[in-house]
Amino acid sequence: MPMRIVMTQTLDLPEEANLWDMSEVSTIVVTQRGARRSFQKLLASKGVEVVEFDILTPREVMEYFHDRGYLSILWECGGTLAASAISSGVIHKVGPDMLISGFLQPLPDVIPVIPSRDETFVVDPTVSPYESSIIFFYKTWDLYGALSNFSPHPIQIHDEDGDCVTWLSVEHYYQIRSDWENIKIDVMYKALKCKFSIYPHLKTLLLSTAGSVLVEASPHDLFWGGGREGEGLNYLGRLLMKLRSEFLGESSSSSETPSLTV
Repeated sequence: MPMRIVMTQTLDLPEEANLWDMSEVSTIVVTQRGARRSFQKLLASKGVEVVEFDILTPREVMEYFHDRGYLSILWECGGTLAASAISSGVIHKVGPDMLISGFLQPLPDVIPVIPSRDETFVVDPTVSPYESSIIFFYKTWDLYGALSNFSPHPIQIHDEDGDCVTWLSVEHYYQIRSDWENIKIDVMYKALKCKFSIYPHLKTLLLSTAGSVLVEASPHDLFWGGGREGEGLNYLGRLLMKLRSEFLGESSSSSETPSLTV
């Protein structure tokens, strides 16, 4: 399915535009991290997905969309962006009025930042940091793709005004928060718990990873993901392990047989 992708450093865009009409074609906006949070909130309310980058370059953007399964992108841009895209090696065909990016080679495997022994035990006591396997997740169509915030599983959570709203995914929910930077870990955990509680098969999938370290193999997000060379903090993986531990504790408690005192 075609997808519109808007690349903007500052999000200096009009509030009303055909780009935000999602009735026929969806739009993804890629921008520099922290740009115009209030405008990001407005876009999210219209159903537009906003993706922030620590370093916004044509190559970073193309590698990101390759990881999401987009293998060909038609560029419509001015001379400055066109020159940057061509020099970075992501343009594979130049036409009279267009640039085309074709298939990009996949990124090398990510070496995750694994929490220390003490930190791992606090996050999930079932994991031994020196003996456990590592489960990578990132692309939504992979075996563990449902662990991704982009997986198409709607959730219902109250917004900042107290209204119960249906969000198309966890990704849509957390982008709407205006105070995101101050409370992002708590908000993310709340959204993840909602998602994996609503869908029994997702909870089963998460529990099936018990004993393994979970790593979001995102090469671009150095806070939620593992980073390209393991420099990322992998907080999404850590929160999923924390939630898994909580679910395992609930399962253990419910399966205990009550004692009978005579």
